[in-house]
Amino acid sequence: GRTVELVMWTYGASFGKVMLFFLTFYVVNIFVWAGVMDLVDLTTSGGDCIHGDDTASLSSTARYELAFELSWSTFTTVGYGAVSPPGGETGCYAIRLICAFVAFTGVLFGSTTAAIMYSKLMRLLAQAHVTFSSTLCVQYGRGAEGGTVRYGQLNFRASLSVQAYKKLTATLLTEDSQRNGDSADESPAGSEDGYPVIEFRMMNDRANHEGSEIWDAQISAIVQLHKEQTGSSAGALKNDKVSGGGSTLDLEKKVYYPISLTPNTHPHFSRIWYARHVLNEESPLLKREVRDMIAADKKWDPDFNSWREIRDCLNPFISLRVTLSGTSAVSASTVFAEHVYEFDDVCVGWRFANMVYEKKVGIYNRSWWRRFGRPFGLTGEPVQAEGDEDNPDMKTKVDRALLHDIVPQPGGDFEPMEDDTDSVFHIFNI
Repeated sequence: GRTVELVMWTYGASFGKVMLFFLTFYVVNIFVWAGVMDLVDLTTSGGDCIHGDDTASLSSTARYELAFELSWSTFTTVGYGAVSPPGGETGCYAIRLICAFVAFTGVLFGSTTAAIMYSKLMRLLAQAHVTFSSTLCVQYGRGAEGGTVRYGQLNFRASLSVQAYKKLTATLLTEDSQRNGDSADESPAGSEDGYPVIEFRMMNDRANHEGSEIWDAQISAIVQLHKEQTGSSAGALKNDKVSGGGSTLDLEKKVYYPISLTPNTHPHFSRIWYARHVLNEESPLLKREVRDMIAADKKWDPDFNSWREIRDCLNPFISLRVTLSGTSAVSASTVFAEHVYEFDDVCVGWRFANMVYEKKVGIYNRSWWRRFGRPFGLTGEPVQAEGDEDNPDMKTKVDRALLHDIVPQPGGDFEPMEDDTDSVFHIFNI
């Protein structure tokens, strides 16, 4: 059991602590085996197997120094150096046996150290370079309208450049107004037939570096709730205890439910990923009576349209665990990330601030392909690359410092909160 605990500790501890532990173990072994070799040599051969004929003229410190030289060279399996048992003489069987055992111990130490360090490196490479937002933003009414441009299952608000996003947004609003026969400002409030949504976002920590994408990324979420107590079962659950010795332990009933996220996949996660969960009749984040009311009315009650009412509808969960998996373009290996939200992280009536901007690229930063490698058309003129017609010298960047920043949602109704300078998220009033 102790060995297993030690091995598990090496996987969880930092590289510095593990290296210090291995170094200490190595040094202690060298000194211990040096003492054993010197003692065995003096006992069996009078010191001639290690120190030769000069044993009588050497002090104890000098003898131990030579034994130390033999100990580390044997333990590290680099072979005998200037100090070694004489190859042409007999009578040194004991010291040769000790050297063989020390070499075997050194092989085990070296292989174990290499295996653990390699496993720690693989574990490090398996960690996705992704950071989650510190808050969960609940948006409702006008705040839930058109917050994210979607095309199929993809979220493009942060995947497109600023100019392309503006063009796509204008096109979609125009098509919606023509199809519905009204203007974009008169579109129905809310998302998914007026249901509130709860949103968080993830950022690729290497968003401003090319070739650092995460391919085929997937996210899933599970919420931990207190088990609902109804009727006679409430008293039974409340009094459910286990006695052990002189103490009594309350057993708190907890249940887990999966949370549906949209979108839950991203084939090319390079910058920012917004994920939403619709608070409808199937959402475990709503209280039971609210879900029953939605199921009966087949829609969200329009009377629940203030941050206090939305807050009262939420089920106070214990934790909301989000996991991400995908394939890193850097290491071509499977990577994972995880984040746990608590109910205190929920902000009603808020949305995330924009963190995408465009930066002008100098001539020295332009790639060779953009400068000289564009294909030529039939007229002999270079064909302009897609997205270069507006700002050929602009490049989309992500301001990583704005990941946790939130702003009030449109509509003017949002949950007030104190602007704490020590908090993880920052509040911007607009």
